[in-house]
Amino acid sequence: QPLLFTSALSDSQISDLYHKQMSDVIQVSLTDDLTINDEIASTTSNITSTITFDTVANNTSTLTHDEIEINKPVTWTQLVQIDNNTQTIGVEIPADAKSVQVNELDQNNQPQASDSKIIVDETAIQNPISTQSENSTNTKLNEIISNNGIETIIPLADAKYENLDAPVQEDKPTKLIIIDSSPNPSEQTSNSTQPIIDSNGTEYKIQFETSAPYTVETNNSTNDMFIKQVTVQHDSTLHYTNVKSYSDIPERLTKTGASFKLFWSINSTTIDVTNDSRFQVEYLDTDGNGLVDRMQWIVPQLSEQTFQIQASILVLNVQSYPVVGDTWQVRFTTNGTADLIISAINATSFGTDLPDDLKLLSIRCGDTVLDHQWVGSSAVVSNYTCNDTGYETSQVITPGVHNLEFRFGNATAYANNNAIFVNTIGTQGTGNGQFRTPIGVVINSTGFVYVADTGNDRVQIFTSGGGAYSSQFGTQGTGNGQFDGPTGIAVNSTGYVYVADTGNDRVEIFARSGGYLGKFGTQGTGNGQFQTPIGVVVDSSGYVRIADTGNDRITKHYKSGGFIEAFGSSGTGNSQFDGPTGITVYGSTNNVYAADTGNDRIQKLDTGTRDFSESLSLTDAITVSGTRTKSLSDSLAMTDSITARKIATVSLSDSLAMTDSITARK
Repeated sequence: QPLLFTSALSDSQISDLYHKQMSDVIQVSLTDDLTINDEIASTTSNITSTITFDTVANNTSTLTHDEIEINKPVTWTQLVQIDNNTQTIGVEIPADAKSVQVNELDQNNQPQASDSKIIVDETAIQNPISTQSENSTNTKLNEIISNNGIETIIPLADAKYENLDAPVQEDKPTKLIIIDSSPNPSEQTSNSTQPIIDSNGTEYKIQFETSAPYTVETNNSTNDMFIKQVTVQHDSTLHYTNVKSYSDIPERLTKTGASFKLFWSINSTTIDVTNDSRFQVEYLDTDGNGLVDRMQWIVPQLSEQTFQIQASILVLNVQSYPVVGDTWQVRFTTNGTADLIISAINATSFGTDLPDDLKLLSIRCGDTVLDHQWVGSSAVVSNYTCNDTGYETSQVITPGVHNLEFRFGNATAYANNNAIFVNTIGTQGTGNGQFRTPIGVVINSTGFVYVADTGNDRVQIFTSGGGAYSSQFGTQGTGNGQFDGPTGIAVNSTGYVYVADTGNDRVEIFARSGGYLGKFGTQGTGNGQFQTPIGVVVDSSGYVRIADTGNDRITKHYKSGGFIEAFGSSGTGNSQFDGPTGITVYGSTNNVYAADTGNDRIQKLDTGTRDFSESLSLTDAITVSGTRTKSLSDSLAMTDSITARKIATVSLSDSLAMTDSITARK
């Protein structure tokens, strides 16, 4: 069916106007690359007429593209066969086409020199020609047609393009390449601003690039399920097909055995296309470390398509350390419906008693206990579907490593444990070896265990190995060696014990046997002051770090307690805190890791490697009296917090470098 366009010229003017304007263009070789230039200057009159252009005739157009991949421009090839009876033709291409090249082909489909005039007009046509009605009044299009004497237009929508009905999006702009095969060399000049390529041929190869497709990603994951939405889209006039798309998936999940699936969202329905051959889903290891970190797939046809990447079965606690005789619970999530098969693998066995390793107690979806059947050595839940967290609970019968395999449809994940025997220390109470809400615990270099028995306002010491009660120090109060809710506790390389006396807003220092040595800190916000300090740690250089919880900061002190500096302030930004509690240090640079409790995070602080001179200044002198020589070794059972009597020898090998006096009496 012909397309009709209204022109501001009479029939008799078209030929004259065409030859006049074409005499101003520059002749170049058809094999040269074309640089797209401005549109031909229009010439109009007040006389109007209707011009008919046959869009079918014997002219054909075929459109193909190279491999399309997100984030890379798309290269297109358009082959145009022009009827020898047609002298001037307009070939529609996308408005976003860049790097346009036009070549006439010989009988062997090779570029050849020729005499045709070819113009690439940059004037944007707001909608594809195929969408415009008869008797169109599109001013820009009419100007292009009139100015160039176009007889036939080959619409982009008519190009043969794979199996699509039309290659164009109807709301996107286009532009024209004008090919004039009527020889007119005598009228050609070198002053035109438009490129010309001469040719007598009838088949042309047009190549151009359009904008790269891209993805927009949204992380919709929950605590129990990995979900990433990936929308693949582009901004070109042309429809894209067979687009290679990809998205990264976390190695921290793939190394747990989590299986990822691809879902296609279409018509308000989500379809699993992981195994659909049209989408060619692949899993890639881009950094070569043996762990999958990318999912790749093909989008068959693209204007805008939305996908979801989900972990179809995800074990949430891959590695566990249960106690023999207690239970081991594996938490997992699934997506969809399939048989759930749980198997003991790698020499692990299910059973009810020794020598079996595990006794299966239950399989649950949320709080609902599910029926299961035994198939060989595997527990099977048929047609398992669960929108909540799943739980597998076993009793641990033997110590050592145990392995379970979870299969859900085509997905597989694994869970492991390393069960140990544990010797429990303490019971509830106020007696020796009993506790009330113990919080802090530390082990010194000889293996003795120090426990901040918070509710009993004391520190208890237990032997290494068996954990037998050895001794205790501290009572409730505000005096030296007394506590009000002690929490954090630490030891240094020479055996000093530092206790965060939280309720008294201070830190107290003790010998390894429990003798009181000193204290630092008072209630307040100034340097060396605290408000409910909780965490305490000693770094490799002997400096003491305190989590000054109420003041939202970390302080640094000499081993004697002298204030050095403070880090942090109240807030949510970097190096700011909201009630820091736990604290530790790591490495030769003594980087500090602090539990920023109120902000639900852990912060790492690079506190540098400052070199501070220091001296230990104890608030009380240590008096040793009794016999000729004395000892402050671990074996002392002291009756006072700091005074030892009637000991055979004195040894300060525990190395208190004291600036205060030590008085020994005979």
